[in-house]
Formats: sequence, C-alpha cells, structure tokens
Amino acid sequence: MSLTLHSSRARSVLKTGGWLFPLLLVATLFQNYYDIMAIMSGEPLALYQHDGPIVFKILKDLLYLLICVCVMLWAIRSNKLPLNNISVVIYACVAFAAAISLLLNDAMTALIGVRWALPFLIFFALGDWTRSFDRSRVILWLLIGLLLCLFAQIYQLFNMPPIYGEVLPGIPARTPGIFLAPNSTAFFACASLACLMACADHKRALTVQACLLALTICVLTQSGTGIIVCLILILRLVVPNSTALFLLIALICVGLVLPNLNSLTMREDYIALSGGGRLAVLFDIVKAEAFSFGSFGTYTNASNLMSDDPQAMVAVDSLVASWLGNFGILSTLIVLLVLLFVRNCMPEIDWKRAMPCVVVLGLFSLTTVVFEAFPMNLYLAFGIWLSRKNPVS
Repeated sequence: MSLTLHSSRARSVLKTGGWLFPLLLVATLFQNYYDIMAIMSGEPLALYQHDGPIVFKILKDLLYLLICVCVMLWAIRSNKLPLNNISVVIYACVAFAAAISLLLNDAMTALIGVRWALPFLIFFALGDWTRSFDRSRVILWLLIGLLLCLFAQIYQLFNMPPIYGEVLPGIPARTPGIFLAPNSTAFFACASLACLMACADHKRALTVQACLLALTICVLTQSGTGIIVCLILILRLVVPNSTALFLLIALICVGLVLPNLNSLTMREDYIALSGGGRLAVLFDIVKAEAFSFGSFGTYTNASNLMSDDPQAMVAVDSLVASWLGNFGILSTLIVLLVLLFVRNCMPEIDWKRAMPCVVVLGLFSLTTVVFEAFPMNLYLAFGIWLSRKNPVS
C-alpha cells in the first residue's frame, strides 16, 4: 500500500507542470537578480547593459534546450514525430535565413538569430509533450509568480530609488517587481493570467483573483499596454462564450481607453513617446529590410548588446519590427505557413479558451520582442497548447 502511494506521488511530481513551471520562475529570478539589485541601489539605468555573471543570462537558453530534449525523449517514448510537414518547412525557412546571414554577416549574427527564433521554433513541437502537464501545478506556480512579483513591487514602493521618477512625493513610479523594465513586468502579469485562464477553464473564483493580481501589477508598472491588455482579459472573463461580442466590446473599450492613457498611466506624452517611437522604428525597418535576405539576427536585443556601441543602436522594441527585420522577404511566407499550421495541425485546440493567450501575444507584439521575453513567450505557447477541447488532466 505505501509503495503504491509512493509510486503515485513520484509520478505526480514528475508530471511536467510539477517541475517545469517552478524552474521557469527560478530561472527568471536568477536572470534578473543583478539588474534588480542595481535598480535598488540607485545605479544609473541602462537597458542596453547587463549586470551579473553571463551564466545567469543564458539560463533561459539552457531551459529552451532542456525543453527540446524533453520533447525528443517524449517523442521517442511515444513513438511519434514531434514535427509535421508544415513545421518542417517553417524550420527550413529559418535555417535558410540563418545560412544566408552566416554568409553575408558572421557566425555570431546567425547564431543570435537562431537564439531569437528558438522559442518560436519550439512551439511547433510542443503539442504531444504538453499532454503530460499537470494543470493544477501549472495554476499554482502561475499564482505564486504573480504574488511574488506583486510583493516585490510593494517592497519597491517604499525602498526603491526613483529610477523611473516619482508618482507621488517619495513614492517611486513604475515599480518593475522581478524584472528590469516595467513593460516586461506587465507582460509577465498578462501572460501569467492568460495561461492561467487557459488552464482554469471552470475555476471562476480563482481566475477572478488572478485578474485582480495582474491588474494591480500592471497599474504599478504604469504600462499602457499592460493596463489595456489586462482589462481586455478581464472583459474576456465577463464575456467568455461569444468571441464576436468580446472582440466588438474590446475594440470599443480600447477606443475609449487609448486617448486617456496619459492620465491612466500618469505619464506625460505616453502615446507620442512610446507609440510614436515604435512606429518610427517599424517604418525604418520596412524601408530598409522588406525585400532583403541577409539581416537575420541583426534586429534583436541580443545583437544590440553584442555590438561595439550598444547605446547608439536602435532598440527594435516590438516583435513586428523584429520579425520584419530578421526575416525580410520571408516574413509573409512564414506567416502564411504558421496560419496553415494552426488551421490544419491544431484541430483539438479550443480557440475560445486560447483567446486570452492570442490577445496577449498579438498586442504585446506591438511593444515587445516577444521571442526574447522570458518566460512570457513560453507561458503563452504552453497556454495555447493547454487549451484543448478535451484536456487529459
């Protein structure tokens, strides 16, 4: 009897959600630890620099590789190929872009491009492996991450130097919690909430609590994107069944909120500075790279950090701009292949449940290089795959 119980508990612990999500959270804390300490000590803020041992910064890359190994082991065990014809063609397009970059630029630029695309490539192989996820464990660790981030922000309200200015006398503005950039913190809150909504389909009280946590985090970051996206996710909770009605109300709400973002975020000229700057970068990239082949790996945050003068480099600041810059003329082809994959290879996904993840991915792609935003990119990928019509657990 005791042996049976022990064996059952062992299998429960080995379920993917039991170890992967706490590992993602721990890796996030290690990766950002030195940056957070720099903020708390009042050191000059420079997003184009990084502090701490480089091994902390590559923890996310090691986790990506670990996930690849787990997917391959799962494929061998289940005697199933993790990729199909469409995903193989997508992989071939990325490999072609990397090969051209290797010839026209250098090995480091091509490698940075592969590193940038790795979370995107991993997505297509996750389908069968995510069946082993323990949803209750996933929900637990998503909530722990939200609470940890909020507690860090509350502590920073009373102890952080005014790196981003003051919202009130003696109260620092834009507390970033467990990240360096407040926008990343808001993205973390929204991605965590979206993934939780995909897993906790019928646990309304739990989802409401998570919504309140995420909204509080976004308000403390004063992120316009975060506040808008979080409000849309809350709206999805209110209108869960009709996608058309949800999208209509969401568009109306965005139209009402957008002109008032300066007052909501308590930031001057927010729309002009944040949105205008990103649009300018996007237009410049389209002009320069729309019909090119050799820029793969160039339009990434990592490439900026590796340059001789990172301060002089242009921050890409959105997945849309980074996508167009890195893939060039292949951008449209890869988008079409992705849509084909979604239509033909994901019939078991309940897109009503996956809608929060799709919304977060789509809207944050306008302000963030999502492929380089860890662990949020994985949270969204897992959330979509966990939105199955007939979940195993």
